[in-house]
Amino acid sequence: MNPTINRLLAILTVTLSISSATHTSIDDFQFGICGKPEIYPTIKASGFHYVEASTKLLTKPNLNDQAFASHLKSHLKKQYQIPVTNSFISIPLVGPKKDHSSGLKYATTVFERAKKLGVKKIVFGSQGSRTPPDHYDLQTARREFVTFLKLIVPEAQKRGLVICLEPLTKDNLMPTLASAAAMCEEINAPQTLGITADFWHMMNNNDEADNIRKFAKHIKHIHLAEQKGRTPPGINNQDLSAYWDALVASGYKGLISIEASWRSPISIKTHHARSLQVMKKDLQKAIQKSKSQTGSKITPHPEGRISSVTYNNNPLGTPQKPLILRTYLPDPGLDQQVLANHHHAGPSPKYSPAVGRDVPGTYFPINGIPAAIAVNHGKGFSYAWDTTECRLLYTWSDGFLDMHPYWGTSDQGNRTGFGYLPSLTGTMTYMAKGNHPLTLNSQPIKSPKFLGYSITNNQPTFRWKSQDTTIHTTITPSPKQNGKFTITHHTENSTVFGHANLPHTTINHPLPNHLSITISPNPNLKNQIKSTTSDSESISIKTGEKLFLKYSCQMCHTIDGGKSHGPTLQKLHGKKRKFSDTTITADETYLRESLTHPNAKIVPGYQPNYMPKFPLQESEITSLVLYLKSL
Repeated sequence: MNPTINRLLAILTVTLSISSATHTSIDDFQFGICGKPEIYPTIKASGFHYVEASTKLLTKPNLNDQAFASHLKSHLKKQYQIPVTNSFISIPLVGPKKDHSSGLKYATTVFERAKKLGVKKIVFGSQGSRTPPDHYDLQTARREFVTFLKLIVPEAQKRGLVICLEPLTKDNLMPTLASAAAMCEEINAPQTLGITADFWHMMNNNDEADNIRKFAKHIKHIHLAEQKGRTPPGINNQDLSAYWDALVASGYKGLISIEASWRSPISIKTHHARSLQVMKKDLQKAIQKSKSQTGSKITPHPEGRISSVTYNNNPLGTPQKPLILRTYLPDPGLDQQVLANHHHAGPSPKYSPAVGRDVPGTYFPINGIPAAIAVNHGKGFSYAWDTTECRLLYTWSDGFLDMHPYWGTSDQGNRTGFGYLPSLTGTMTYMAKGNHPLTLNSQPIKSPKFLGYSITNNQPTFRWKSQDTTIHTTITPSPKQNGKFTITHHTENSTVFGHANLPHTTINHPLPNHLSITISPNPNLKNQIKSTTSDSESISIKTGEKLFLKYSCQMCHTIDGGKSHGPTLQKLHGKKRKFSDTTITADETYLRESLTHPNAKIVPGYQPNYMPKFPLQESEITSLVLYLKSL
C-alpha cells in the first residue's frame, strides 16, 4: 500500500478514536445502600437506584422450593430493585473444617434463586468462611479458597451472575485489591469473577487509592463509607477525593453502594438524602478534574488502565511471583564489615544560589544502599541483596517498602526528586554482621563481582564471581511464612564451599560445591525497623534542621532569600502572604498546613503539584515548624 495512504489511515484511526470517545458522566453510575429490601421506597424517593441486600436473607436457601416460590412472588410484586447482594456464605471453605461439597450445594441454590430475583452481582466478602484458624498455613488456605472458586464460578456463569471478591480489613487471606486480582488472574473468568473495591476497607488496610486504577479490569463493584465510625458520606465530611479520582480514571461505570453504619442518631431515614448529595458532588468534581486534565479522552489501555510505576507506593509481590525492585534501600544499622567494598561518602558544604558560593553549614550523604535489590514474596517475607558485596543484607516480614518518599504521590504527578529513601515496613527478622560468611576453597571472599540475575520458576538466582569462580545464589522463604528462609549456593566446578557458624543457622553441605544455609528469625531484631525509620530524636530546632536536609527541602527552598523552584523560607514566620482573594499571615497554622497539605495554598508565581506530600509524623512536623520559625 502507498505510504501516504498508510499515514492518512493512521491519522484517521486516531481521530476517530478520540472524537468518538466520551467522558464519564454522573449518569454512568447507579447509587444504592446496603440494607434490608424494605428501605427501597424511602431511598428511591431521594434518587437512589437500588438496595444491596443480604444474599441469605433475599434468596432464602433454607426454604424448600414451594416456600421459595411464594417468597419470590411476594418479592416481585413489591418491585424492589436489588441488582446486587452481599453476605454470601458462612460455610467454612478453608482449614481443617472446610466443606466444599456443602458450599457448592449452597452456592448453586443461591445462584439459581438470585437469578429469578433479578440479582446480577453477588459480593463475596464472608470473612468467616475464608479465615483459616491460627497457625494454619496461609498458602494452603489460599489454594483451598481458589479451589472452591473454581467450583462455583461455572455455576455462576451458567446463570449470568458476577461474583465480586471483596478484600476485607484484618483479612490475612485476601486483604488487598492486589491479592484479589491475583485470584482473578488465576481463575481467568473475567466476565464472571471480579472485585468489589471497598473504600473503607482500603483505607483501613493502607491499600492505595490508585490501586483502583491499577486493577481496573477486575473491579466490578464499589462499596464506600467514611473511615471514622464507618459513617455514610457527609457525616464526618472525610475527603475521599483520591478514591473518586481513581475511580473515574479507571473508567469504571456501574453500581456504587454505601455500606455504612446507620446507628442512632445517624439513620437511613434522615441522612440518606444528604449522603447521596455528597457522593454525587464529590463524583462530579472527580469527573470535572478528569476532563480538565485530559481534554479529549484517549483510547483506553487494553487492560482498562494506563500503566505507571507510581500507581502503588506500597507494592507487594506474591510467593508464586515475587516482586523484584532495584532501588536505593535504607541502611538499618549494618556494620562497616558488611559493607566493606562500598564507597562511603563524606559531608559536603552548603551552597547558596543567591550569593553564588558556599555558605556555613553541611549537606550530609544519603544514608542508603545504592546497589541493592529488594525482593518481596508477599506480606510474609522480603529481603535485600547487595550487588556490591554479593551477599544477603537483611530480611523482614509483614510488609515491603513504602515508596512515597522516593516516588512521590499520585496527586503530585511527578517524581519527587533524588535523595529520598523508601522506608521498610514490617518487622526485621535477619541482619548480616561481620565479614562475608562464605569461603571458597578455605579462602575468604575477595573483590566480589555481580554478574546479574536470572529468573527460574519466578524466583531470582543471583550470579556473581570471586576468585575466578562463578557462584549461583538463591534465597527461598519457608512455605510456612514464618520468617525462616534458606540460602543456596552452588558452582559448576570443584570449588569447596565453607560457611561461618552463625546464630540461628543450620548448614547443609550435600556436595563440596553445593551449600544450603537455613536461617531462623532473630527475635532480638523485632523492633529494628521501627527504630531505624522513625526519628527518635527529641522535638527541637536542631531536629527540624536535620529533617529539612533529610527530605531535601533545600533543593527547592532557600533560607537566605535566594530564588529557587519554591519560595524562600527566610523570615517566613509572621510574614504576610498574598493569595488571589485574601492575605494570610504565615503563622504556625499556615506552616503546618504547608507541610501536611502542600497544595492547599500556592504562593503566586510558583507551580502547583510541585512539592510532594511527605508521610510526616507529628513529632517531625513540630520540629520542622520550630526550625522554620527560627529562620
